[in-house]
Amino acid sequence: MVIPTANHRVYLRDANNTRISYTMKEIVRTVYDSEYCIIDDIQDLDGEEWYFIEDGYDKLFHKYKESYLISNYARVKSYIGYEAVLMTVKPYKGNNGYYMVNFRDGKKRLRRRVHRIVAYHFLLPLMPKGIDFTKCEVHHWRGKENNAACDLSICLTKKQHELYDRIRRGIIEYRATHPVCWVMPDVAA
Repeated sequence: MVIPTANHRVYLRDANNTRISYTMKEIVRTVYDSEYCIIDDIQDLDGEEWYFIEDGYDKLFHKYKESYLISNYARVKSYIGYEAVLMTVKPYKGNNGYYMVNFRDGKKRLRRRVHRIVAYHFLLPLMPKGIDFTKCEVHHWRGKENNAACDLSICLTKKQHELYDRIRRGIIEYRATHPVCWVMPDVAA
C-alpha cells in the first residue's frame, strides 16, 4: 500500500530500487486522464449546474482537460490545485467591458470571455445540431455584467443580434409570435 505524504507526493521504487517521486496529480492524470482535487467545498447556488470546460469550446483547452468548471451562473471553478478555487471573473476595458477569466498553464495565460463559455456549455446543446459556434454571436439580455445562461441567447447572424439588441433597448416591441429568442422565449419578454 502506498500512502501519500502531507505534500501530496508518493515515493515509489523502480526495478533498480531507485526512489522516484510522483505527485498525486501526476498519477491521476497518467492513469485516469483526469484532474485530481481533494477538497471542493465551494457552495453551489440554488439551481446551479457545473460542467467541465471542454476543448470543443476552444482548441487551446486540450491542455486544461477537466481542470476548470463553468456554472450556469457564470461562475468558474479551478481544480488546478488540491483545493477547488472560485476564480475571479471581471470586466476588461480592452474587450468592450466584457467579463473575462484568465486560465493559466504554467507561465502561459489564456483569457476568454465568460459569456461565450456559458453559452457554449448551456445554450448550444439546446440548439439544432450542426451549428458552428465559432460563427455565432452571443446576446446579453440584461447587460454585459449578467452572464448567467438565463440572460444570454445565441445569435446565428449579426442581423439577428442587432434585432435582439433593438428589442432589449425598447426600440421595437417584442411579440410572442415573433421567433426572436428561440432558445429562451421568456427571457426577452
